[in-house]
Amino acid sequence: MVRNPLLNTHTLVSRFYAEAVRIPGSPALMVKRDGKYCEISWHEMEQRVRYLATALIKLGVRPGDRVGILSENRQEWIEADFAILSVGAITVALHSALTSQQVGDQFRDAAPVVVFTSNPEQLEKLLDVWEELPSVKYIVAFDPTTAAQAAVTAYTDLLATGKSEYERGDGELNRRIRDAKPTDI
Repeated sequence: MVRNPLLNTHTLVSRFYAEAVRIPGSPALMVKRDGKYCEISWHEMEQRVRYLATALIKLGVRPGDRVGILSENRQEWIEADFAILSVGAITVALHSALTSQQVGDQFRDAAPVVVFTSNPEQLEKLLDVWEELPSVKYIVAFDPTTAAQAAVTAYTDLLATGKSEYERGDGELNRRIRDAKPTDI
């Protein structure tokens, strides 16, 4: 077994990265695309999570901040969740069947600084109450078409920004991963 000295295996974050090191070529997820299931390897998943986490740091997300996810189950949901945890933030995942008013009530209480949405329907719910959510500084749409139509950040653009920043390597992400504790939320 390959060991990474930056990681323990006492947190969800460290377990995720430890598995990516241990079995990089094995499938982490099976994703349905064009009617067929495709494998997403642990290595690919880890890279995408690292890039997204780096982008979140660049957006100013700090340990303890809340980051919302308003989406059905999908690959990007899982990546966003692990990226949020990787930077020491707290995932606020809302059930996708909630109404705009319920979304507003829950996000007002949680005060996320960034919210990820899956599709036009979920984005519309958020936009309906956005003026009531002063904490939300950035909205990210998993679907690039939705992002373009609503003039919000596209998930793919955030990944590209994160990749560029990650490759410069200031070490902040690795520090946050290493500093995660089992007592963190």
